[in-house]
Amino acid sequence: MTSNTIYTFVSLPEGDDLNITLFKSSAGDLSNALNKWIKVYQQDNLNQDLNRLMKTLDNLLMASGLIMQPIKKLLEDTGIKHLFISPHKFLNLIPFHAAILPESGGYFLDTIQVSYTP
Repeated sequence: MTSNTIYTFVSLPEGDDLNITLFKSSAGDLSNALNKWIKVYQQDNLNQDLNRLMKTLDNLLMASGLIMQPIKKLLEDTGIKHLFISPHKFLNLIPFHAAILPESGGYFLDTIQVSYTP
């Protein structure tokens, strides 16, 4: 990853048009959490250190929650119940549907249905 910013575009129907909302997030925490998850997963996959794997995955899910929280609010405010995610490059490795939301501590998929597109 070369940029320090993640741009998220959300397209919502607005009559016959689309309303596009742009969210900007820092990639630092998410990138660090993803890199640690990959490293621990590769190292500990053979060692079966489940506690370390789970702690690292939790950190990744909490970091992704910072990106998903404002998107969840926008979708709830507009009554949208299903989100289609089309992740780019390394973002394909992140389970955004399982993001831990900072406001509630719950998972993103608890309130919004998520589908992924290629």
